[in-house]
Amino acid sequence: MDNRLIVQGQGTERGYEAKLSCVKRGSFYIQWEKNSSYQLQFTAFDDGSSGYSLLTPEASLFFRGQEFIIKQIAPDYNAGASTKDVVATHVYSECQWFRQRNVRNGVLTYTPQDVMSFVFDGNSQGFTYEIIGNFPSNQIENLGNMSGQDALSKIIETWPDAIIFPDNRHIKIYQHDSFIQDLGHRLGYLYNASEIKPTYDSTTITNQVWCTGKTKDKPDDADNNTPTEYYFEPFQVSDQNSIDKWGVHQLSDISDDRFTDANSMNQYALSQLTLEPSLTIDATLTTHDEPTAGDMVHMEVRKDNLATKLEVVSYQYYPQDRSQPTQITLNNTAKTIFDYQRNLQNKVYSDVFNHIANNSNENGTSQNTNDGSSSNEPSSNPSQSDSSNNDSSGSSDSSDNSNADNWNAGSTFIDTSSNNGNISVDTMKDLKKQGSQGIISKLTEGTGYVNSIFDSHKANAEKSWDEVYRCLSFLSR
Repeated sequence: MDNRLIVQGQGTERGYEAKLSCVKRGSFYIQWEKNSSYQLQFTAFDDGSSGYSLLTPEASLFFRGQEFIIKQIAPDYNAGASTKDVVATHVYSECQWFRQRNVRNGVLTYTPQDVMSFVFDGNSQGFTYEIIGNFPSNQIENLGNMSGQDALSKIIETWPDAIIFPDNRHIKIYQHDSFIQDLGHRLGYLYNASEIKPTYDSTTITNQVWCTGKTKDKPDDADNNTPTEYYFEPFQVSDQNSIDKWGVHQLSDISDDRFTDANSMNQYALSQLTLEPSLTIDATLTTHDEPTAGDMVHMEVRKDNLATKLEVVSYQYYPQDRSQPTQITLNNTAKTIFDYQRNLQNKVYSDVFNHIANNSNENGTSQNTNDGSSSNEPSSNPSQSDSSNNDSSGSSDSSDNSNADNWNAGSTFIDTSSNNGNISVDTMKDLKKQGSQGIISKLTEGTGYVNSIFDSHKANAEKSWDEVYRCLSFLSR
């Protein structure tokens, strides 16, 4: 891999270029974040070379075939030594310096190709573009009077699954599924990662919103008391599955005059909701592998039995210093969140059953009293039934414990509701192996709650236990 860093002067020095030999290797890194930043940064020391003198604002840097423009430079004179701290952004950000001043008035339907053609065609900066993948048509109001950078931001806003990834001045716009790739890479805690840090944030959840579309024009002779008429009546959009899991999280009301059709506004409103918590995973690698943007990495944390695939959405990589750890950030797709929840849930279940088993072993040991009898105090828990009941002689009558469905003292059950999410057959079979006799599933509570995934819990329980299954309804809070 060619790790040479070339500088090319700007302005009157544009014709001069030099290989940089003055870069402190441990300071040089590339930082990329999806639809956000793409830059390189380093510290150079004054070695008297022409390359060092060419490090000025707006000079170009070339690394591995990509051009970066110096935007920030901070000379430092200290104890007889001179250095420069340099930050250079990818050349594609220069599309901010041309504008499409014309405006297409009104609410019109566009694709990303339409937006790029309107703003980028015939630009003065030599930018080209390419659309990769399939995008639906969406409405945009009063498109125009914007820079090339504004156009890219409008595309990301209108099509949230768009990913901007440039090749110098050729800007590629990918539909997400066309961007990601599985290269077979693995990320394992204490295998090739010294730290894996998940951040689970539910503050972003929104699952309900009130929608108001365009109002009709009032007649010329209307007074202030004339009621407002809409093309369709305002309505509420909700995602019941998300509400069942997380409760109601209302988004600020959406009032948008672009919409005269209720179905179109309903689809738009659904696209604005965030139905699951965000999950961000930061990892520090122990290897010097160069990350690939959009790579689907198989991540494992064996301690918690967590295994899932995640997308690389950000990285910081030191190409010239193998001693510097690579930092990567992984995605927050819904599937990843479900994998994370399920594995943490399984760990909780495992810990609960281990605790119950330990307590059962301790409490099940007969404690002889002075008169030769034994005693054992029963224990109970609202979520797990864990109790024992011995007679005063320390013996038990097995015939008394043969009543239907094993609902006898000392049996262990798992309590479920929609808050637990989907529980697979494999998970239930694991719980059975750990001593659970079945599940007690919450069905209803009062008149306002019905467990929307009750049928799934019931079906998977019946596949895991031969006969044991019970449901529970709460009459009130």
